[in-house]
Amino acid sequence: MEIEELLKKGEEAFHNMNWRDVVRINEEILNQATDERIRNLATGFYHYALAKLGKDYAQIILNLDKAGQSFKLADENLASFAEIEKLMLLSEFDEENKGGHLKNLGEFTQGLYMRTGDANHLQLAIGALENARKYFEKEELAQINLNLTFCYGSYAPSSENPREMYEKLIRLCKEMEKSYKGANLARVKMNASIAYQNLASLKDAENPKDDLNKAVKLNEEAIKLFERINSRPEMLKAKQTLANILRDAALFDTDNAAEHLKKVIQLRKEVAKQFLDVGSELNSAYETFDLGTAFLELSSLDAARSKKHLTEAIARFEDAAKIFENEKQMEDLGQAKLGIAVAYKNQSNLKKAVKMFEEAIDIFEKEKNTVLLGHARLTLAAACRDMAEKDRGK
Repeated sequence: MEIEELLKKGEEAFHNMNWRDVVRINEEILNQATDERIRNLATGFYHYALAKLGKDYAQIILNLDKAGQSFKLADENLASFAEIEKLMLLSEFDEENKGGHLKNLGEFTQGLYMRTGDANHLQLAIGALENARKYFEKEELAQINLNLTFCYGSYAPSSENPREMYEKLIRLCKEMEKSYKGANLARVKMNASIAYQNLASLKDAENPKDDLNKAVKLNEEAIKLFERINSRPEMLKAKQTLANILRDAALFDTDNAAEHLKKVIQLRKEVAKQFLDVGSELNSAYETFDLGTAFLELSSLDAARSKKHLTEAIARFEDAAKIFENEKQMEDLGQAKLGIAVAYKNQSNLKKAVKMFEEAIDIFEKEKNTVLLGHARLTLAAACRDMAEKDRGK
């Protein structure tokens, strides 16, 4: 039988879990194949099927290990599949080292999620890490808990009950705060802060304003800790997160919305400057763009200084646009021009607004971004209607 036909039959047998056929077919492939990748795949399938047919625990583990080693040379996904099965069996039958196997399984599947984005891996990671906790203490337990907070937060959006996941994360963070110090304590506070922010965004949020106030408090505490140990990258990330939380707070706490946005502006300025100081122009441009957005939003809340805020918004969008253009980030450039156009429109400078809308539309058409294109066209139409009202003769 030809190799191609054997491979097809072997794949069919594997999916149907006909393990004896998998062994037989892949033995035949190994007798014929000269291609190295095909031989590695066949070896992997052969040992995986032997593991499935096996009765002796030690021999099953050995075959899964051999399968994983062969798959690693040919297909990373199959290698991961074999490794997960091996770790699950070890954690079930090797009672003496159960904790270590659970920890390894949790860390491995967490790593798979970070590589693939597949939330199913997080379910395995959460179960393994939760069960591993009782076997460890001190530094090892601290690391397991930190990994768990990451897994809870990452899994929540795709879970059946996001609230439950965020509340689990918050309870664990409260437990961890009692024994953590320095950078780890700051990270715990950050994780809890983001969980409260996400709770506030849920459709069934009970008290979003209160959740966001808690998020702000925890984040500010984290920033102070990062500053104390001079951890600049984490401090910058915390300030970015705080700016996002305060922007959300402005939506729910309307009485203090302007004050929240002023704090957002201060934070964005600080972060943009620090990125610029270390030569990270593109990151600085993203902060500057968000700064322009904050000025735009503030202009509608602070009528007395609206004109000044709109002028600031235009300047910040223009600063960001220069960098986006230099870095060939065309969709970002289009959004910066869209921001300038909206600011001009709100200033009633309609000719300049229309020009900017048209430049943004031209970019979105070339980039084939239908969502931004549709938004830009609708806003341009509104500007044209304003022009018609203003100058009925034309």
